[in-house]
Amino acid sequence: MLSFPHCWMDKITLQHPRGAYQAAISLCRLMPDASATAAAHLHPKERQYFDSLQFERRIHSYLLGRITAKTAAARLTGISMLSSIRISSGVFDQPILTVPGYSNLGITLSHTGNYCSALAFPEEHPMGVDIEKSNLRNASVVKEQLTESECELMQSMPGTYEERLVMFWSAKEALSKILKTGLTTPMSIFEIHRAAWKDDAVIVEFRHFMQYKAILIIIEGYVFALALPRLSELDYRTADLKSRLKILTSVNVMTNTL
Repeated sequence: MLSFPHCWMDKITLQHPRGAYQAAISLCRLMPDASATAAAHLHPKERQYFDSLQFERRIHSYLLGRITAKTAAARLTGISMLSSIRISSGVFDQPILTVPGYSNLGITLSHTGNYCSALAFPEEHPMGVDIEKSNLRNASVVKEQLTESECELMQSMPGTYEERLVMFWSAKEALSKILKTGLTTPMSIFEIHRAAWKDDAVIVEFRHFMQYKAILIIIEGYVFALALPRLSELDYRTADLKSRLKILTSVNVMTNTL
């Protein structure tokens, strides 16, 4: 059994017409005093790169991303030695997951400040994740990227104006990770044309990528987005996920065990 402070992880079952798929989610917060502990869980190849880092912000970001991704992968596979799991980068800087004894596994992750979220999943069932602070500094820039139809659609969504903007941005960010494009293409490509409130979350669909949807959860100060195939249903109450997000972002953070 492995425990890691300030991390929560769990398995998720996804029901699709083609069958059931298992994925795992991890939500982590890395405190400055945990850096030494986190570094001990790096793969030898990761450690080699880590030792070349000089700037504190990059060191923290690297450790946070690796630990979050590794705990998600460990929860999915049952492997307890995080140092045996490697997260590397592809030619487009997309994260590549390598787990001994496993193949065809994908990983997606997102940072915001001291927080990170990751999903480990089978490549047969692509997924994307994003977590963002809801207090946008560049709200006007994000608004300029919305289509007229999206501006109208926003009016029917819950939350503050800024939260709505972040929800749209976060949904597109999560989808772009599935497509492995990042937000390097015109934002209109990711246009959202439908939104509905369901089970403590907003479900959105995309005009040009009808095979996908995104589940958006609003918590105080943050927006969490999960992009997945449109026909897939989570065998997991979004209210439970929302409560875990609240715990993670609260002052008293709990420790979970794999």
